[in-house]
Amino acid sequence: MGRYTHDPTSVVAAIPIFPKDDYELKIGKPKPFERTARKGHQSYGIRFPMTAVGGMMDGKRTVFTIYLHSEGAQQMAKRFQMAVYGLKVNERNEKEFDQWAHDKDWTYDPESGELGEAWAEYEGKHVMVDLDIDLARDEVGQPLKDAEGNETQQQTWGTWRPVAAVEAAV
Repeated sequence: MGRYTHDPTSVVAAIPIFPKDDYELKIGKPKPFERTARKGHQSYGIRFPMTAVGGMMDGKRTVFTIYLHSEGAQQMAKRFQMAVYGLKVNERNEKEFDQWAHDKDWTYDPESGELGEAWAEYEGKHVMVDLDIDLARDEVGQPLKDAEGNETQQQTWGTWRPVAAVEAAV
């Protein structure tokens, strides 16, 4: 058996908050989840690890989560899904996406981690998004504070766009 060395100072444990800007992100292997939300309801969906491509955050990692436990959550998730597929969100493109997505396997099992082939297709794809920073807030809208009493920040995910749409606009 080999002997290995690990240097914990060579990696970052925290997920960085990206500065306000537009980013191209490469999607890693999706992972399903299920949990009980703070308000007590079941919450479930898919987490997508992502890596910035180019720019000042090149190579930095982040995670985007789509929730699928309500109609509103699914509508937000569909905007991301369409952009990854390569379409801007509009009525005509939604019809095209629906036709493509209709017979795909969209199953996911948070317990086993298994994903249907439609989710697996996302790995390795690129997508554009505008990110911003906001204060993290509790259920009644009050800013959350860390142990030292400082207000905590969170990443705000803006509009998803296909990479091809950005290239066409240049």
